[in-house]
Amino acid sequence: DIAEYVDFRGWVDTVEKNLAFLQSDCLILTSEDENFANVVAEALSNGLSCILSSKVALSSLIKKYDAGIVFESLQPEVIAKAIFQMSKKDKNLAQSAALRAASELDWDKVALNWNSHLEIIFDS
Repeated sequence: DIAEYVDFRGWVDTVEKNLAFLQSDCLILTSEDENFANVVAEALSNGLSCILSSKVALSSLIKKYDAGIVFESLQPEVIAKAIFQMSKKDKNLAQSAALRAASELDWDKVALNWNSHLEIIFDS
């Protein structure tokens, strides 16, 4: 009985996606494997907390900033528990955490991070 609370979306165009971000409280991504998950980065930059599988590479960023909930098992009961936990969080604090996490994905920070790794590689 969650149909009135949850939208199950497939592919959406940019306008529809941006509207969905504005109308949403959080993003839920139940992927079994994601090497980056652009939608998580986009959700965070829109101030949305994320509920996602530990199999999503950005789950470490979610954990670091407490910008949502990361679950280990893809069992419906586990995901439902994560959704329930998220519904209890303060929306303003959750939004702030999401925006702090998104700041790590700023191109200037990404470039500096790459530069430091390349220096280590070429200096050794």
